[in-house]
Amino acid sequence: MMLNAGYEADAAPDPLEPPAAVSPNEALTLNLWLGRAEQGVAEAQYTVGYMYATGKGAERNYIEAEKWLRLAAAQDHAQAQWAMGLLYDNGWGVERDRVEAFRWYLLAAEKGEPQAKTNVGAFYIEGLVVERNAPEAIKWFRRAAVQGGTRAMISLGQIYGEGLGVPQDRARALMWIYFASQTFTASGMPNSDLQRSVDYLIQRMTLQQLEEAARIGELCERSNYTMCE
Repeated sequence: MMLNAGYEADAAPDPLEPPAAVSPNEALTLNLWLGRAEQGVAEAQYTVGYMYATGKGAERNYIEAEKWLRLAAAQDHAQAQWAMGLLYDNGWGVERDRVEAFRWYLLAAEKGEPQAKTNVGAFYIEGLVVERNAPEAIKWFRRAAVQGGTRAMISLGQIYGEGLGVPQDRARALMWIYFASQTFTASGMPNSDLQRSVDYLIQRMTLQQLEEAARIGELCERSNYTMCE
């Protein structure tokens, strides 16, 4: 069963998210942050690297982005470590090296960076760089889901819906896809593909499976995604 959710577990990672310090109208200039970055401030180094990587506030330059992001990552800045993973995962400013990408993702994930947790889970379910390990993937996706990670929720839905390394479980597949859909809706950006996946599952489930999905879904949501098994 394939869930048409517009996302695959091993899809390319999310683009860099703007750091909180960068306002939507880009009123803050590169020079403002560059001065602090040159003084060794990790958040400023990450922000400068972000600007160069995305072309927001500076001309896109992956070489400069890598330089500043690496400096911030060396100071254990979790988002910068995740961003270094993105650079290596995609070959942006560096030679593509997915082993190195996984190393950076794992460093960031262990510090609590939610998007990095999703990337680590994706590597474990993909099974190319590291040996496929569905329980380990589920662990990392669950940790990201606790922090509201919709990609992680969708991945969990796919794992259970398609039986990727675990017994197929439509009740849990429905639960996670539904949570992802509700998260998008709550943010004001409803996802029609996810809603279609929810409808697809519901139409193919027995009454007993639907009741089980409702039971575990209520427990999971009430426990902030910590009691979902």
